[in-house]
Amino acid sequence: MSGSTFIPISISFQGLNALFYYNDFSVPVLKVPFLQPSTLNLPFGFHSINHTSGPAGAPTWSLYGIAVIDASGCQATQWNGQNLSRVRAPNRFIPINAVSVAAEITIWTPATGKKFRLMGYVLESGTIGGNVLLKDNTAGTTILVIPFGAANGVIQGPPMGNGILSAAVNNVLTATGTATQTLSGYVFGCEE
Repeated sequence: MSGSTFIPISISFQGLNALFYYNDFSVPVLKVPFLQPSTLNLPFGFHSINHTSGPAGAPTWSLYGIAVIDASGCQATQWNGQNLSRVRAPNRFIPINAVSVAAEITIWTPATGKKFRLMGYVLESGTIGGNVLLKDNTAGTTILVIPFGAANGVIQGPPMGNGILSAAVNNVLTATGTATQTLSGYVFGCEE
């Protein structure tokens, strides 16, 4: 082969991971976590062939790069039980006003292509008490059970840190209670 070949390789940093891209900047070929010892191989290599009539010059590898690094330490992190993750701040507050939860009802629909991250709630049960189930999508997994012991009871959620991230994009948050039960208040979090 003669001449030169340009192959784009990119290394970016997302949270506490280094992402390596090869020839395509939309899907990383390798993710390396900073806080774990890792020996990982990138999916490319360099080869040299020895023979009697080799190339006139030695192959060269030129590396061009641009780096933008936030060394300010402004990105707050917290331990989530498995690794460090970026601290989120709620920016969505979903009002609920006397909504009947006798049957499962959607209380939060995230923007198209996004997941909801439930980070807290302040809810009041109407004229009847009983458990309220919050589910990740219609007929989905129950992610919280809020135990209203009596009618007109108000429950403020405990500190939830980064909260509960929905399992899939476009899932909705639903609530289901007991017969004739209503909810008022709000749930909050963010979408990502």
